[in-house]
Amino acid sequence: MTFLRSKAKMKQKIILSSILSLAITACGSVSRADEKNGKENDTMSIDTAKKRALIKDTLISKSQKDTFITKFPGSIDSKGRRQGYIIFMHYNVDTVAGMVTFYRNDTAIWSTFPLADMNFQHPVKGRSAIRDYRIAKKSDIYIVSPYNDTSNTIFYEGRFLNGKRVGIHKIYHTNGHLKFEVNWDTHKCKEFDRAGKFKKEGPVEY
Repeated sequence: MTFLRSKAKMKQKIILSSILSLAITACGSVSRADEKNGKENDTMSIDTAKKRALIKDTLISKSQKDTFITKFPGSIDSKGRRQGYIIFMHYNVDTVAGMVTFYRNDTAIWSTFPLADMNFQHPVKGRSAIRDYRIAKKSDIYIVSPYNDTSNTIFYEGRFLNGKRVGIHKIYHTNGHLKFEVNWDTHKCKEFDRAGKFKKEGPVEY
């Protein structure tokens, strides 16, 4: 019985070792592919870059691509890099975006989720708005996120210092009036109705 258990454990170790080896090989392949794509992006034509900007997206899964319409009101610079907003609109919701991502030099700097977070005092799904910790830990970024790609209505704005929320952060109603105003220095929140009239003030809800 002891021999059989030892044999089973040995077989299990061999299987796990094979899986780990495959995973390491796959990661290496992805890394090399990314390097190749990066080099191509430096030399591709602007027309090709524009097409790729609308197609290439590593922020949402393959299954979600059938759910979202990708909008790109930003721009492509002379090196083919994305600058500005990329907005993902649900097929069945045309007024509030599922996700808004801001790019600088083809790097995703921050993301917000208006549809998921519009009824909260502060973004919950998008509470860690800065996408890259290497950017977040040494940065001073003021986010201004729109509700969609067609209107100038702001969904959310606020300052992130070294990846942390500081000062006054605001969420707006879809009609443009202020909805919530959170002071992250005092952890107090003010709430306003759809007409922009003050309703109440209290501690931030987590």
